[in-house]
Amino acid sequence: MAGRRNWAILRQTVAIRGRIMVVEALQNRLKVLEEEILRLTTLAAGQTERQQQDHYWNLARDLQREARVIREQNEKLSESPGAHGGDARAPVAP
Repeated sequence: MAGRRNWAILRQTVAIRGRIMVVEALQNRLKVLEEEILRLTTLAAGQTERQQQDHYWNLARDLQREARVIREQNEKLSESPGAHGGDARAPVAP
């Protein structure tokens, strides 16, 4: 019986670590997206040609959509039971 309990604890630990790795990867991707959005909007603002300006704005808008999806995924992972060892209210470490 102790062996089964140990396996259950091990499975839970692996699941928690996996979830933490996913959250960290999403946070890293979000940071890259935010930096790229800033770069693209700066480029768009500096363009004199309307077509080129629109191109950069559209790229930035696409990245903003992706960032929104990632924020939603992060929120769901942070709120789901078991995300923090069973306490869904615990904050996610940055």
